[in-house]
Amino acid sequence: MDLFCRSVVSGIAEKEEIIFPKYEVLPGSEPGDGYLGTHKIVKIRGANKCLELFVKFIPDDVRFKSEDLGVKAFHNECLFYETIYPILLEFQRNKDCKILFQSVPRCYKVINLEFNKTIMLENILATGYRSFNSKSIMNRGHIEIVLEELGRFHATCFALKDQKMWIYQDIIRNISHPLSEFKYTPDFKRLFDYLVVGARKSLDPTEDREILIVFDKFADKILPFLKLVDSLGTNKYSVINHTDGWCNNFMFKYDDSMNQAKPTNVSILDWQMMMVSLPVIDISYFFYSSGDKTDLDDLQHYLNHYHQCLSVHIEALGSSPEMLYPHAKFCEHWKKYCRYGLIFALLVIKNMLTEKEEVISKKEAATESESSCDMFMFPIKNDKLYKTRIRNIIIHFVKNGFLDEFII
Repeated sequence: MDLFCRSVVSGIAEKEEIIFPKYEVLPGSEPGDGYLGTHKIVKIRGANKCLELFVKFIPDDVRFKSEDLGVKAFHNECLFYETIYPILLEFQRNKDCKILFQSVPRCYKVINLEFNKTIMLENILATGYRSFNSKSIMNRGHIEIVLEELGRFHATCFALKDQKMWIYQDIIRNISHPLSEFKYTPDFKRLFDYLVVGARKSLDPTEDREILIVFDKFADKILPFLKLVDSLGTNKYSVINHTDGWCNNFMFKYDDSMNQAKPTNVSILDWQMMMVSLPVIDISYFFYSSGDKTDLDDLQHYLNHYHQCLSVHIEALGSSPEMLYPHAKFCEHWKKYCRYGLIFALLVIKNMLTEKEEVISKKEAATESESSCDMFMFPIKNDKLYKTRIRNIIIHFVKNGFLDEFII
């Protein structure tokens, strides 16, 4: 950390009334952990108490590149912790809600200067939260608790939009999805052409012939569909989306540390990919990158669970769920737009199943290339598992009619 950040950390220690603080700076993540940006752990040990901070900042090699995807993403996260989340939290507290959406790490400081963007968060690993193994499948308990919190998050946005439109419009004004422009570049098309070829290999040319025909028609329209998604921010049912709900961006707490089948709390991390869109975009991205075939078959249970949590929280905040986002409209949106989850599952599941040493190797190779996409375009050791999961998802989409034709 630079001298300025060190002075900020000292100020945090003073504000938290830590007596005679001593500081230790440790690496926050290792290469291959799948994080965007650079992280450090700062341990503050005092005579009366201790505090651990998780400090996020932009790497020096991109700090001065205002058009870099990482810089745009970091701007979003600064906006979330500095402005959006405090407003959402205050809005809920003023309604005297018994259960709040507050499943994010405590933020101690945001430095949002032109050439110095740093976020200092509570290190929730030190408070009992645990990361989820990206090679594992989330069980029902994990999926449900994430859906509950996303439901409360979306509900808070809906209610704020309903009751204080001027505030809502002001906080979304500067949200800019980092991929919004990149999605129209030749590199992005090249990446998804590569992923589609890999996905096709998960299907048997004979046994899955009809599935392949439908999938190929869908694959030809990925980019027009993503352009359509970009226009959903003005839809009357749009709210703020996290839009990066894969397992690395959730940490879970368990009452019984020896039994991690049912989490009691979840914390949602990395708000860098925020965008304004329909809730279906958030839910489909998360659901299709997290569950297995059993969960796919039980889709309606999860959709009902999400919408029930959303509705209860909207009502607790003093608005009408039937007016703001009726169940029938949610189901209609799911059938039209859940393919967003399939598109990004092709990339996200591959990322999840990539071994750490493979990530490091490909990152090193990508530094010699002009395109960051190259680090995702390689065969992985867990290819058989990847193909199994992708095949299950594609078959699920075709059998449920989620890839049926509609006007783009």
